[in-house]
Amino acid sequence: MTSRFMLFSDSATAVELYPEWDLVDKSTKLEALHRTRSGRSFRYKFGDYAKFAFSLTDVVSADASQVNSWWGANTDLLFTQDSGTTVSSVQLFNKSKPMGQYDKPYETLFKGKIELEGN
Repeated sequence: MTSRFMLFSDSATAVELYPEWDLVDKSTKLEALHRTRSGRSFRYKFGDYAKFAFSLTDVVSADASQVNSWWGANTDLLFTQDSGTTVSSVQLFNKSKPMGQYDKPYETLFKGKIELEGN
């Protein structure tokens, strides 16, 4: 059984997502490296943020339209796994429209790639 994820801005606009097997869950560290004249280095960590990337297929047109509108408006979103307790505050960071292709041979289903980064 495939894991179900939820992406939403509020309780009225939740979208259920079933990622393909290429789901990537990373964390990027925010840090500064300072090196003194003597050669000693100091690393200062300011925090980190989550990154998620995955492909989707068989997405109904209403959900594809909702995801694309969030992308166009730079909406702050929440991302969670159905069985988990972790909720990540994210935004869509795709360079182009996330759900921009028909999932052939269907004209009512879409496919695309979602790239999320924490904020």
